[in-house]
Amino acid sequence: MTSAFVLSRTRVLAVAVTAALLALVAWALAPDRQGPLVTLRLQVWMHELRRMVGKVTSDPARVVLRADKDLKARPEGLYLPLIQCSECHTTGWLSRLAPALR
Repeated sequence: MTSAFVLSRTRVLAVAVTAALLALVAWALAPDRQGPLVTLRLQVWMHELRRMVGKVTSDPARVVLRADKDLKARPEGLYLPLIQCSECHTTGWLSRLAPALR
């Protein structure tokens, strides 16, 4: 087995165990059966896609998403703003053609 396979398998198992534990806690009742054993609160934190840029490359495995403020003054490679179609949810890069090239 490769180390990448073991890591991904370990991560999948960790997610499954965590989900099972949270389900048990959510369903557990207090001894008097009048309410939950504990109050369970889950929060999902997501990074806003505004000001996100993607590295332009023909190899999908090498596409990297970064916040524009995290790029160095001279980044390695070309990074362009991301866009997403509101109908089909396809993601792409935003660019424009210089007026002299039209």
